[in-house]
Amino acid sequence: MSTLRKKSMQPDGRLSRMLHLLIHLDRADAPITSGDAAQMLNTDPVVVRRTMAGLRDAGLVRSDKGHAGGWTLTKSLDRFTMLDVYKAVGEPRVFYHRLG
Repeated sequence: MSTLRKKSMQPDGRLSRMLHLLIHLDRADAPITSGDAAQMLNTDPVVVRRTMAGLRDAGLVRSDKGHAGGWTLTKSLDRFTMLDVYKAVGEPRVFYHRLG
């Protein structure tokens, strides 16, 4: 089996990472920067910004620029669903089942 095919069959981590980050945003006293989020998620800030853009476009988070900027929730977590987050991150493959 080719490396490309193996890689495409793996579950996508965007949903779990964004759910993790949303909990941190809910509990944070101040906006969380892409750099801080990337450090929490063990990834690159560019990956965080690209993924969070979908959440921003869906109206779940907002981003503020500048010294005190970063990501914040637009409403409390109980006002949106996991399905909202799933759609906002591009409906990634969440499960992987190997047959045979």
